[in-house]
Amino acid sequence: MNVLVKKSFFDVFQSYSNFNFEERISKVSHDDVERALSKDYLNDNDLIALLSPLAKEYLPFMLKKSYFLTRKYFGNVIFIYAPLYVSDHCVNGCLYCGFSVFNKFKRRTLNYDEVRKEAEILISRGIRHVLFLTGESKLVGTEYICNVAKILKEYFDEVSIEIYPMTEKDYTKVIESGVEGLTVYQEVYDPVIYDKLHVFGPKKNYLFRLETPDRGARAGFREISIGALLGLAPVRKEVFFTLKHAEYIYENYSHIEVAVSFPRIRPIHGGSSFSFDVYNVSDEDILQFVAIARLFLNRIGINISTRESKEFRDNIMLLGPTRMSAGSSTYVGGYSEGKTDGQFDIADNRSVSEFVDAVKSKGLCPTFVNWVKEL
Repeated sequence: MNVLVKKSFFDVFQSYSNFNFEERISKVSHDDVERALSKDYLNDNDLIALLSPLAKEYLPFMLKKSYFLTRKYFGNVIFIYAPLYVSDHCVNGCLYCGFSVFNKFKRRTLNYDEVRKEAEILISRGIRHVLFLTGESKLVGTEYICNVAKILKEYFDEVSIEIYPMTEKDYTKVIESGVEGLTVYQEVYDPVIYDKLHVFGPKKNYLFRLETPDRGARAGFREISIGALLGLAPVRKEVFFTLKHAEYIYENYSHIEVAVSFPRIRPIHGGSSFSFDVYNVSDEDILQFVAIARLFLNRIGINISTRESKEFRDNIMLLGPTRMSAGSSTYVGGYSEGKTDGQFDIADNRSVSEFVDAVKSKGLCPTFVNWVKEL
């Protein structure tokens, strides 16, 4: 797809290289916050004001505004999906991930019959949108990804991927196999911290990962979801660049439905401790970030996964989110084997039907598909 983009997001990111984010956010005043909250359209200064710790004093008003904007643009709908992990083979040395080559466990890549078995279980539970995930390994190359996509399209109305970054050419092949959506987390926008946390492997290439949404957009995905893994770097600065990245995609690729997520780092399954400092991210912080995302980009999708607890997800679902996973397993073959925890620990273990009941209890409408491709 030919799209003229005047400058890359890396150019946008570099334009802030001399910007002292910590100093600016520490100087935010009540007037700055109130001025931002009075506006319909926010600039960078407004975004920084609302990201400040001081703005937490206005959180009830921010959430109320987020609630009304969400109802205005999305109605009472919550889109429900489920992840499907098809491989945990990975060659990357990432310090925070359960699939990292540093973690010694028996790895597995599902064969095509096993993929079908997982799909049959999910479809029997009412799931119609599946997000399938892998690690990064030659065992799960483009041919395998395309074949899995074709199988899943036999079962599901919507298929998305959250895999390793690909070339535009390979993304085109994946789309031709039936995939509509691309999820890719930068993990860390701070390039120095990114380099330290990704010790070796293809994922160490910061720029190639940063430009993944561009390649996906040019290839023709309908949906692109992005985010940073909160807790790996100074949190408010990471959220700032997540939202600026979403704004960049939204402004440059008009055919794309853009979504963001604010996942918090979770313990690696098995209880391994992290070898680096983790930045604290509270429930109140996530509420603030969700509200800001809605105020900054009114029409953006916001995802809250089962990384978060049952109680937190029930409390936040009215206040800005549009997409939520349910009945999740992060274990390869987990639906067939009845296992939930794999890449990271699941915090909300409710079944799909239990989660649907929770959505309905809030007066919201659980919806299982967003896009249905015309025949």
